[in-house]
Amino acid sequence: MHFRKRQDALSVLDAVDNLSLMAELGIEVEKEREETIDLMGESIDEHLGKRSWNDPKNLAFNLEKVKNTFKTLLAYLTNLFEKDEMELKKKEVQRGIQAMMTLAMEAALNLDRFLNNSPEGRAIGKVTEMNEYRDLQQYYLSAIAPKFPKIEEKEERWEEEWGVGTEEEILKRGINDFESVRLDRDYDLFLIRRQDGGPFFNRALFRHMHLVELFDELLVSSEEEDPLLKAKILQDREIHLSAKEILRLASPQIDEFYRVSMKFKHLEGIAALNKAIMALLLAANQRNLAQTTADKNCLNYFADFHYYLRKTLASQEYHRFVNRPPPSSERTAHALMNLAHQLCAQFFMRTSYSKELKKLIRTLIAGGSVGSEVQSPTHSPLSFWNVLTDEDEQIRTLLRRSPQGPLKLTIDLFDDKRQMTGFDPLSQHNLPSQLFTASNEDLHLSCLRIPSPTSQELINKVDIVEEFQAFLRALGSSKRNQTHLMINLQDRTSWQDHARCQALEKLPSEEVPLTVITLAKNTDFYFQREDYLHLDTAKEFMEQFQQQIEGGEECGFYFPSSFKQELKQFIKNAMEVVHELFFGAKRSLVRKNRLDFIEIFYLFLSLKAIEVYKPDTLSFTSKDSIDHGPAESMQLFVVLRLLSAKTPLTEEEKDTIRWILYGSALVVRERAIDLSILRRSCSACSIIHAEWEAHYKEVVAACQKLFNVLKELQVKEI
Repeated sequence: MHFRKRQDALSVLDAVDNLSLMAELGIEVEKEREETIDLMGESIDEHLGKRSWNDPKNLAFNLEKVKNTFKTLLAYLTNLFEKDEMELKKKEVQRGIQAMMTLAMEAALNLDRFLNNSPEGRAIGKVTEMNEYRDLQQYYLSAIAPKFPKIEEKEERWEEEWGVGTEEEILKRGINDFESVRLDRDYDLFLIRRQDGGPFFNRALFRHMHLVELFDELLVSSEEEDPLLKAKILQDREIHLSAKEILRLASPQIDEFYRVSMKFKHLEGIAALNKAIMALLLAANQRNLAQTTADKNCLNYFADFHYYLRKTLASQEYHRFVNRPPPSSERTAHALMNLAHQLCAQFFMRTSYSKELKKLIRTLIAGGSVGSEVQSPTHSPLSFWNVLTDEDEQIRTLLRRSPQGPLKLTIDLFDDKRQMTGFDPLSQHNLPSQLFTASNEDLHLSCLRIPSPTSQELINKVDIVEEFQAFLRALGSSKRNQTHLMINLQDRTSWQDHARCQALEKLPSEEVPLTVITLAKNTDFYFQREDYLHLDTAKEFMEQFQQQIEGGEECGFYFPSSFKQELKQFIKNAMEVVHELFFGAKRSLVRKNRLDFIEIFYLFLSLKAIEVYKPDTLSFTSKDSIDHGPAESMQLFVVLRLLSAKTPLTEEEKDTIRWILYGSALVVRERAIDLSILRRSCSACSIIHAEWEAHYKEVVAACQKLFNVLKELQVKEI
């Protein structure tokens, strides 16, 4: 690959991003999907770039950006030809440059079509006739292309498989915007089919993705170690330690299973459970660590364990025993059920060995900060949250130099024949784990990270996965007598998430020790936009907020009937406390105040649910628990920790905050947490933290008055 200075690489990457935007101008975006974008949020630049072209006043600025884009690409080719001509003989370099030129051509032609739709655009002339574009094209044809051997034209495999679509088939609902792929917002739609069985994407988008991927790979220097590859090695090592822990905790049930069940190993359930244990033993064997073997590693063997555990839970024997509990004399039946349930319990409650991942996150921050100026932190409680957002920029800077990431993961779906096979996060290496615990005399709570425990092949058909149901049976057993509280953060007002929300909300029953509460995280009110954009009067805002919550399912909320009774008086009292404690009872609340208010109140609502149900386990569950889920878990960790002691956050606790926020995003989706979600969470936490430091006794007294469960609470990291 071509080695280049970091600054140059970034400038060329920016140019490619510009090409991507130009190539998509004019694509119709469904109004419903446009409205879900937080235009007032921190990710405003990505979203407004495309729309700024529709304002004639911006044409001059945008056309200057077009010229600079072509100039940057020309400078890149010139530098490559003059200083590193040997690179031109490498196939990956040739493919990358060809992809770049194809994308440049398509961007220029699309811009011509776009500009021709308005009088102002027609007056400017054609982009394909600009000197900057013609210079780029001419240099490529005269200097670069002759260095490439003539290759027999043939379609790529992805074109052969997806060459049936036409522009007329662009979906009304689906992924038709490369920006959403880059930001990793809708990758689940590459796995799910429409109700009629068709895909949620088209050939034009996938071709665009493939071209950008080829050029991205060309721009990444192999001189530096890829931090995301190290993250995968750390995940493999963590899974190895988890497998050893699960074997240790389940050893009594394993011994009993082998003592009484092997004479029935011809039965489907017994055979599958035996294979699950064998796979778990292989995952626990250090010889299978990714760092020591080029073959199947611990993560692969753990996936096998999960697969055979599912087969056990789907077997006739297991379902027969669950539907008709066998008498105590049937030792084989009880051995099968006890072991399966124990394994499922440990699958969801496994310990996260986070030490090395915390170290990696610090390494990413340090690597991304090279050459940048960072303001020295002060002792203000706000400083940590400001530093955290600065560190986030440094992490993103470093990750941008990696050939891995959401785009490559999505492309890999097609190479691995996994496209449209169903969205099932638990079976796609997105594994649940414990984050932290909180306890006192009345409460013993484990906060878990659990992606949506659902399987979905069609957009309108969702199943709860068997292992989650078995986990709940394990909690509800006479030996444990425990319950789980799920704060569901998926968007029940969205056509994408609605079926998953309904499936989870319908699951609890007298036999299932589960409570599900859904909070609205993607509505106009949550983002304070549209009709709520200028809702500045505090009294009116709080009245509208209360109406939203009481509006329930229509407004994106879901509460079980047992919780609705608790809410009536709590909503008013809690809003008054939040208003007075954190916003000085101001009569007017600007939009940022209102966004922080909503975030803090959601936290209080979660604390109320914890007090009412006193669950043993809790999860903030979003689609994949990579963005909303970790952000909400981090906020709960911070608040519980601050209310439990007056001492400042330790450096270790700050590392835990970073790990909760970034750990799953880095390992599962090879990216950082969503920027707008991160900044909104940090903003709310900074307000709570500042008030805590300034008026500790008042904050603790007010919160304990609302929540008795907070008294003498101890918070521990995993």
